[in-house]
Amino acid sequence: MIELPQVTLLCIATRDHSAAANAIARTCKIVTPYDIVVFTDDERRFMRPLSTVYSTCTPEIFKIDKFPTWEDVSVWSLSSFPKSSYIFETTHVMNIQWDGYPVKESAWDDRFLDYDFIGAPWADGVVGNNGFSIITRRMIEMIASLNIPATVEACHPADIKLFRNGLEGYSGEFYLDALLSMGATIAPKSLAERFSVEDQPYGGQFGFHGKITLLDLFQKGKLNNVL
Repeated sequence: MIELPQVTLLCIATRDHSAAANAIARTCKIVTPYDIVVFTDDERRFMRPLSTVYSTCTPEIFKIDKFPTWEDVSVWSLSSFPKSSYIFETTHVMNIQWDGYPVKESAWDDRFLDYDFIGAPWADGVVGNNGFSIITRRMIEMIASLNIPATVEACHPADIKLFRNGLEGYSGEFYLDALLSMGATIAPKSLAERFSVEDQPYGGQFGFHGKITLLDLFQKGKLNNVL
């Protein structure tokens, strides 16, 4: 078990509540965070499946509305969530999703905490996937200071808006340069590709994100049902 007293575990669960609870239960088998924070639209639906597995997992619940679309998730993530940085008592936040969480304890590296952000590299090598990631409270506060408008054009997709200077097919403002000018640090590709993989065959990383990798893990017998 990896003791991470400087890390809060974060999960957003407004759909697939049982799968999100499953992700927390799996994560709690590998890491011991300082705290667990869950944003959800339905505490009862979420806590019921989680309580059947780990009575020691007692998340702090924050009520939010159900997100109709992924665009709505992005808008909330960049325009509203950063203003909640005060709820985190730790320097780092580990963000997990129902299809993205740690799976290999021995792959942990303390250097994962040396940067303001680490997540899986995208196919072109740019580090920025936030489906399973670690971000500092300091960087969350930087994002809050940008006062990003609550519009789809300004916020979606959230990780592309934060960690790229632009991408074909997406309009509006991107925020990487602004974050770097404030001193934000992003893990290098060589370290990030040991931290996580997204929608590619699993290769021994600490964690993963995406349905393709999740299916690969099951097919390779790396995961067993928790719930």
